[in-house]
Amino acid sequence: MTRAVRLSGWLTTVATIVWLIAPVSWAALEGNVGPSAASKLPVISGKIASIDPRQRTLMVQSELLPAKEFVVDAQTKITDGQRPLQLEQLRPDAEVTIRYVEEEGRRKARSITVNSRDQFPQSPSGSAPPQRR
Repeated sequence: MTRAVRLSGWLTTVATIVWLIAPVSWAALEGNVGPSAASKLPVISGKIASIDPRQRTLMVQSELLPAKEFVVDAQTKITDGQRPLQLEQLRPDAEVTIRYVEEEGRRKARSITVNSRDQFPQSPSGSAPPQRR
């Protein structure tokens, strides 16, 4: 084989590899791959100090920091780790972990996980709480 043919084959191989890898590299640079955005959010764990269902806020007291207020909106996912819950099912003193964003000077909860399943009331039949709609 001539040197030109080997060089042409090598260039074709390199071009194919670049063509295959470039979209993945760009996505990584833009933050579209890898850990989910939710896993990069600030996190606080503590006890619910108070809940205001009308204002859709709750105060959480961690062991090391003063109580902090969090807004619960339509984007907030509340669970016990397995089942969806509603804000009205949460109770003061429940142990929770909250992932949140800071927007417009407020902490907006993106996820609230109740860390102990006995921290929220069960329905009288003992079945799962009503689904969030």
